[in-house]
Amino acid sequence: MARVAGRIVCLLLLAAAPLAARAETWPSRPVHIVLPFPPGGPSDLLVRGIAQTLSEQVKQPVIVDNRGGGSGMIGNDSVAKAAPDGYTLGLPSAGSMAIAPNLLKPPYDRDRDLKILTIAARVPEVMVLNPKKLAARSLAEVIAFAKAHPGQITFGSTGNGSPVHLVLERMKQLAGIDILHVPYKGAVMSLQDILAGQIDMIAADAPGILPHLQSGALLALAQTDTVRLAALPDVPTFAEAGLPGVEMVNWYAVIAPSGIPAPLADQIHAALVETLKNPGLNQKLGALGLKLISTSSEEATAFVQSETRKWGDVARAADVHLD
Repeated sequence: MARVAGRIVCLLLLAAAPLAARAETWPSRPVHIVLPFPPGGPSDLLVRGIAQTLSEQVKQPVIVDNRGGGSGMIGNDSVAKAAPDGYTLGLPSAGSMAIAPNLLKPPYDRDRDLKILTIAARVPEVMVLNPKKLAARSLAEVIAFAKAHPGQITFGSTGNGSPVHLVLERMKQLAGIDILHVPYKGAVMSLQDILAGQIDMIAADAPGILPHLQSGALLALAQTDTVRLAALPDVPTFAEAGLPGVEMVNWYAVIAPSGIPAPLADQIHAALVETLKNPGLNQKLGALGLKLISTSSEEATAFVQSETRKWGDVARAADVHLD
């Protein structure tokens, strides 16, 4: 009997050994980060900066996998269904993690199927206009024009229910104005149309519009953080521009499949924190208006749940629906 019990113990130890080895040696092959957006947008700058720095740190390739569509949920779903072995991570934004769950049913259960490892970045939205298309030169002038000409100003967003869309709806609620919302399927397309003069205004992550502000093609009116961006020190916050209450900052989180073993999740979290605190990466992305941060998994989970309630309140008040 003792001999049988001993064999069972040995077999259990041998079965557990590969799992332990995988956790100890991570990563031993390329790591994939799923970005649930098309290539070319502002989020690409963030994920590729993180991927390059993480790759240099862990001595393995870190590959960006763009999987846009479905309000970000297609990419998140691919992470939820991936093997929980630490080789598939995701970098979703507030839209798919905190807004979309209020408006439709994802093909996965966020709280059951995904593990949020850390919040990785805060990205204020910047509201801009095409100065050749709209004569206003300040937020106050835009509001005055909108009150005098209801529905005549056109505003492009990255899609129904996106953070950019809710920034517009919040501004409309607080200012008591009517602006025509024009949803696009990503930041690149809305930026192309405002530069071409097809629409009057957009709000966007700072990295995508900085070159166009510097060239004078676009004019910044206000930014949605509570403090001014170091990259845009002359652009006021909404509160400073006379409309407090539009403090709605986009953010990005790093996620993994929920079945990932705790020791492996801790190991990946430690590597991510080191990457997100890298001085060179912070300087590079900070100059573009991206604020890198890091949190514990527990803090990140509580934050996402809080954001879900907040953005849901705004969406319901504005009667926002996803197509």
